[in-house]
Amino acid sequence: MKRIILLLLLCVFSLYDHAETEWNNYKIRPINNQDKLPGKQVNQILQDSEGYMWFATNNGLCSYNGYSLKTYKSSNQHPKLLQSNIINTIIEDIDHRIWIGTEQGINILDKSTNKIETISNDSLQNSYIHSFLLSSDSTLWIGTQVGLLRYNRGTRNFTTYKNRPSDSTSICGNAIKLFWKMNPEIYGLLLTATEYAG
Repeated sequence: MKRIILLLLLCVFSLYDHAETEWNNYKIRPINNQDKLPGKQVNQILQDSEGYMWFATNNGLCSYNGYSLKTYKSSNQHPKLLQSNIINTIIEDIDHRIWIGTEQGINILDKSTNKIETISNDSLQNSYIHSFLLSSDSTLWIGTQVGLLRYNRGTRNFTTYKNRPSDSTSICGNAIKLFWKMNPEIYGLLLTATEYAG
């Protein structure tokens, strides 16, 4: 019994030593001009297809090209630039546009023109956006406070999926906080984490 415990302890310490060595291979450095981030709370970080870093904050969206920061937020000069400056989630779609999910709706930034489009809240079941996921077939999924949305690029429409208590095949809850895609070749699953319902 003592040999088994000793062997287990040796295994644990060797794993810890290996993990410590792996961690030491990373170099962490602060972003230059980080005091110019529009908000101190960063809700999500995204690296786009061109290598730019994007920061969703509680006071706007920020892009970083390796040298300088650029901020996108509503202000007195541009009061309707974004639905809300509280950015919960961001994602790049297959057309290389940045989708911006806020507490009051969705905006889409076209990086080639630097123009921001507002998605009408009439087309959304709820404007509180929690999360985005781009599936392997390029379908954009959107987690809202009251259901799951699927965006159709061809029609530019949204399909809504909601919890229906009498239907065991419906989603288990409506406040979709997170997504996780399982290996689609093997499982073909899209997992959702909901508030209060699992």
